[in-house]
Amino acid sequence: MKLKDFIRLPTLYRNREDKINQVTITNLMLSDNGEDLITVSAVTNNKHQTQIQINRKTKDVKVFCDCESFNYEFARVLLKHKALLNEEYFINLWKRAKPRKTNRRKNPYNVPSGCKHVIKLCRYISLKRIV
Repeated sequence: MKLKDFIRLPTLYRNREDKINQVTITNLMLSDNGEDLITVSAVTNNKHQTQIQINRKTKDVKVFCDCESFNYEFARVLLKHKALLNEEYFINLWKRAKPRKTNRRKNPYNVPSGCKHVIKLCRYISLKRIV
């Protein structure tokens, strides 16, 4: 997936635009491995660790957020699209997870996207032309 895929909100989640605008970004850090990968890390809403990793050559993006929405709605779909950063973190979470009380799925159409924190950070990166 590319950065633009995380900037635009899928139609299914258009009602979340106001919540995205309320997200705050602090402790922004840029890490460059000197070769192909650039990682942008930030704390969003003063509690969630959010990361975006961009491959300079292919422009592929991998994302991570430790919020519940990301874990329950987007991480599995992003894993299938090879756009999930820190895969082991989520696999371990899923192994320890308790069975669901309901059959309702949070992302019933498996729409690849990110939580409001990921989307806000991707928009910030694009707007400020950080990478």
